[in-house]
Amino acid sequence: MAAAQAVQEPFFLGRLRGHFGADPRALPVVAEEFPPSDHPNFQLAIETHLRDGGFTSELLGVSGGDMFRGVSLPDLVSPPPAIPGVGGAPPSLGPVQYRNVRLDEERVIACVAGGIYLLGHGDERFALLVRGPNDAGFRRQQLTVEVMARDNERAQRLLAELRVLMRRLNVYRSRVVTLSEATDVFPAATKIELQSLPRIARESLILPEALLARLERSTIGFSRHRASLLASGRHLKRGLLLYGPPGTGKPSPRCTWRARCRSAPPCSSPGSA
Repeated sequence: MAAAQAVQEPFFLGRLRGHFGADPRALPVVAEEFPPSDHPNFQLAIETHLRDGGFTSELLGVSGGDMFRGVSLPDLVSPPPAIPGVGGAPPSLGPVQYRNVRLDEERVIACVAGGIYLLGHGDERFALLVRGPNDAGFRRQQLTVEVMARDNERAQRLLAELRVLMRRLNVYRSRVVTLSEATDVFPAATKIELQSLPRIARESLILPEALLARLERSTIGFSRHRASLLASGRHLKRGLLLYGPPGTGKPSPRCTWRARCRSAPPCSSPGSA
């Protein structure tokens, strides 16, 4: 009987018991969802945290589980279903799944789309399950991250540290992006793509020298004082109000900077931007 029970024990139950030195079925699990666009941000955050935070880590793949909702940490430590085939095959060790996210022509990030990190930091232990978004039909659309730790506070702290890194390492910051519907099935789903813009030399700009100097003073010159402005509690948001008759090269028929620009003269032309 004991031999039969040992054979039936889920692989990850024994693996997590050895990792934590305790029964993982009694440990808390904290889950958080992120939009699919944050997948590369999360990947950079976890890699940076592991590299700079002094963690030991092992990444394992998971196969089986429910094909619609995916596998969860509680699933990994649960016994097989009483009726074979119900809820999918029992979770077991499998290959780590990756999803290539193309940022532009020169950069592709391989993001973990299905795997579990076993993390150690001194005496602390964590299990972090990553379940990537799936665009197939009516299946899950969010990036899901679950953290198991010896107590809820430790799990919440790890997620908070990763959120901070995601904001700091955001791949979309200071980049030009386009938004489009990702699928016909989910029209609310948004696909984000980065755009590469050609570099334009200063001498290629067809502007009067005095006007060009004013523009540089409001943009490049302003940024040179970034540290002083932040130290004095000032914000760095700036905008330029483009105005004039239609057909003069303004980017859109409606000004998107009006709320930010307080010093520019008002628009007087019906077609101004």
